[in-house]
Amino acid sequence: MNNYKILVTGPVGSGKTTSIRVVSDQLLETDEKVSDRTLVRKPMTTVAMDYGTLRLSDNETVHLYGTPGQPRFKFMWDVLTRGIVKDCLGVMLLIDNARNYPYRDLKFFTDEFKHIMSRTKTLVGVTRSDVQDKPTIDVYHSWMQNLGLDYEVFYIDARKGSDVLMLVENLLAPHCFFSDWRSLKAIRALDESLVEEQKAQKMDDPEPLPAAAGARGEPVNIKAEAVAEPNPASTQEPDPTPEAVPDPAPEPESLIVAEPDAVRETGIVIEGPPGEIRPEPSPAQLRPAPAQRRPEAAPKPRTQPATRPRPAPRATAAAHGLAMEKIVMKEEIVQEVMGLRGVKGAALVSSLGDIVESTVEDGQLMEFISFLAGVAPTFEEAANLGRVTEVILKSPRDDVITLYVEDEQALGVVADNRTSVRILKQQIYDMLQWD
Repeated sequence: MNNYKILVTGPVGSGKTTSIRVVSDQLLETDEKVSDRTLVRKPMTTVAMDYGTLRLSDNETVHLYGTPGQPRFKFMWDVLTRGIVKDCLGVMLLIDNARNYPYRDLKFFTDEFKHIMSRTKTLVGVTRSDVQDKPTIDVYHSWMQNLGLDYEVFYIDARKGSDVLMLVENLLAPHCFFSDWRSLKAIRALDESLVEEQKAQKMDDPEPLPAAAGARGEPVNIKAEAVAEPNPASTQEPDPTPEAVPDPAPEPESLIVAEPDAVRETGIVIEGPPGEIRPEPSPAQLRPAPAQRRPEAAPKPRTQPATRPRPAPRATAAAHGLAMEKIVMKEEIVQEVMGLRGVKGAALVSSLGDIVESTVEDGQLMEFISFLAGVAPTFEEAANLGRVTEVILKSPRDDVITLYVEDEQALGVVADNRTSVRILKQQIYDMLQWD
């Protein structure tokens, strides 16, 4: 019996749970109701892991493990990568193209999972390109070059089993000799509405689908400690051309920005990644159809996935100009931050310390926040730390002061000392990514 493990990771809402669900015969989920700002994008989020199995034949099974997307469940990343899936054959990294700053997600997750990505095959699946078609594939290739990585990049729809199976096939190609990928993709490309309609009508199936494909399983919460019975198989002849089948209705997605390194609890903490590079997107790049991204699989295994030709490194860098990814914070963010639990005051200031918008009533405290915003560039030069993204002052008795530094702007937040700095930071970065 051959068992193949694949790790699926990426920021919250990028489609990890959905992608595992649409290709799995049996599924376990650990979804819970959202209790933070992620609620603006979806009502449930993974808190431990997703697990699905895809049976290829009597002797071959694919095991898919999905990580939580929120950094506050980061402990599960180590549980999975250093234990359960340390011997996995590949990693699927999903990135939401509709986020405000997808480069930050790409950099964060490739840094966090580099210990496992460096020793196994990794593919990047860019989701929600139907909502936002830029950045383009060429831009992602430029980002890969900037990060010193060589991962293949695909535009996919996480709701379409045929798209997800394309990634699974590419990861398993050097290890698995399963020859019926074409049939499996055609079955998984069935419109979700047709499957639900057949379930409701409880239709009989005189001609079952091929056994190798299995049937899509119902999601089961892990607390129930049981796996649901498979759905009834489709009675319609599967269309061998997935592109001819209409896409399912959109479903809500949610994403969360990557969290920088851990924060020391006392004194002044300066942290964050070096400056990120974001090239200008190519206006001619459009989302290719799955069949255009790669040819259909042949029985003979391949060692290289097929994607559109990659531009030469120098030509790509020159064509896109490699500009800095710039975040612009609007005045409205001050009032939005005031709605977060534990926040007592917030202020938006320029890099020179000029007040743009503020709810901080203490004049001396406001002057101190302005001072921190003005000296942040000095920290970078004096300590040679690279780009400073946060300055945090915390004590056991007084309020916590956090300064989020961006290009030409800084957001100062005063919060109760019992407030979790990590969760507060995660919620603020959500605002920057989603608003």
